[in-house]
Parts: sequence; structure tokens; C-alpha cells
Amino acid sequence: GSEMCIRDSNYLDLRGESTRSGLVDTETKLKMTAGVNDLLASWRVHERVRLLTGIRHVHSTVRLDISSSIDGTEILNERVPIADDDAFDMLFGVSYDHWFSERWGLIINGDVALFGDNDRNYSAEFRGIYRFGKLNNVWFGYRYLRIGNDVEEDSLSYRLDTTQHGPMLGWAFTF
Repeated sequence: GSEMCIRDSNYLDLRGESTRSGLVDTETKLKMTAGVNDLLASWRVHERVRLLTGIRHVHSTVRLDISSSIDGTEILNERVPIADDDAFDMLFGVSYDHWFSERWGLIINGDVALFGDNDRNYSAEFRGIYRFGKLNNVWFGYRYLRIGNDVEEDSLSYRLDTTQHGPMLGWAFTF
């Protein structure tokens, strides 16, 4: 059968602060928020294998706050918006599942962007699942996600990659 789901929704909030004292006292604050959301459809092509396709939406906001003063008198107080972007990529992936019993299972997922706004976008996941009711599951595992772009503007060229990896824990409600 086929199914439509929001497989993952992630939110990240990073903040950094730096203060430099001297003739001019300067404080800088960096705030970055990002979200990654997968909206996928899947089709079972084998007892344990599903093909996945859908959209990965990535939203990022980056802001820099700079303030400077001399002898307590403020000379600069700026809020600089660096980025406020939405990016969309069309994904294709494969999912393998194996159930050891009616309650315990294992899922391995992998996907890659076929085309879209990012130059690189792929992920791999390993999940253990415990089904504690007909509609409710908890899962735990490991995820590796890389999203990146190569940028060339004027004489400036750089590569920006964002990588998320590590353990994960979640709850799934099926309807």
C-alpha cells in the first residue's frame, strides 16, 4: 500500500555571544534558527521495502546584533539580518523495515535530493521501533543529514554545508 506522512520535523536554535573590551567595548550576538521538514509519500514495493518521494523544506534565519560603546556612550547598535531563506528539494529514497515481533521493529531509511534549491541534500537513518498500541510507536536511533550549497558571487567562492548527526528519539502517531 501507499501512505503519505510528515516523516520528520526538526527545529534548531543556536546563539553565540562575544564581548571585546578596550578603547571601544564591542558586543556581538549571533542568532540562528533553522527547521527541516520532510513531507513524503511512500509505496510498498516488497514486503519489507518502500520507495519514498516528497519534499524536504529547509528554513533558516541568521541575525547578527552588534553594539559598541566608548566610555559607556553607545556609538553603534545594529541588528543585521544575514539570511531568511526557504529552500525546497525533491527527494527520492528507500526504506527497509523488519519486524521481530508485533511490538519490536527496525527501519533503515536513505534519501537524496534529485533536484531543488540546495546543491547537496541527503540523509541516512537507522531506527528501532517499539509499538505500544495500534496507533502509537516510539522510535530511537541515529540520523545523518547533510544539506549544502556552493556559492560563487563576484570573486568570492565558498562551500557551506550543514550536517546534523547523532542519536534521536521520537513518537509516531499513525492514522
